[in-house]
Amino acid sequence: MPEFAPRQYDAKNYTGKVAAGEDQLFEQHGRGDFEVVILRYPGVYGPRTPMNHEWAVVKRILDRRPFMILPHDGVTYFQRGYAENLARLVFLASTRPEAAGQAFNAGDERVISCRAVAEIIVDELDAEMELIGVPAPFCRGVFPLAEKSNQILDMSKARTLLGYRDGPAPPPATSPPTRPTRRISTPLARVASNTSERTGSSSVGDRPFP
Repeated sequence: MPEFAPRQYDAKNYTGKVAAGEDQLFEQHGRGDFEVVILRYPGVYGPRTPMNHEWAVVKRILDRRPFMILPHDGVTYFQRGYAENLARLVFLASTRPEAAGQAFNAGDERVISCRAVAEIIVDELDAEMELIGVPAPFCRGVFPLAEKSNQILDMSKARTLLGYRDGPAPPPATSPPTRPTRRISTPLARVASNTSERTGSSSVGDRPFP
């Protein structure tokens, strides 16, 4: 999806208000009121993010559940951005003069399916949990990330004008003494590890999951 794709003005909810808000900002930019750069990121994962979709998987692992059902068999591709990658993009957009007056898609260049997200978490936490695909209407709320619409953004504008690239994989991370030290090769794996270590047990941050 490129930046110039049609926007949903007819939506009366959040999406429609975003489109109208962008137009207002660009109008003021054109008048010279201030410089505007808009970054469009559908979702963020990683440190200090307000919504942790990974917790739906981590919590079940902490509860030692033998399986987890996945809406749409987890084949949804919903592009998000690792917090550190998006912070880098914000820096580039705010320091490059050519960014003024532009809108940029924002997300990781590599997009993986929701099933792959769950598989990475299961593997990182050394768990044995079967992932079972079920039609989404029969398992609402089980794994909200997998219920989203497919969305893959065209990142070529950010790459060309700003020189954006995904950052390197995080360095090796040390696990608690009760687990062997492993190399965490992707940002998502680090998120899974940190989420599990932060909670420590299923009694912390408890949320009922079916």
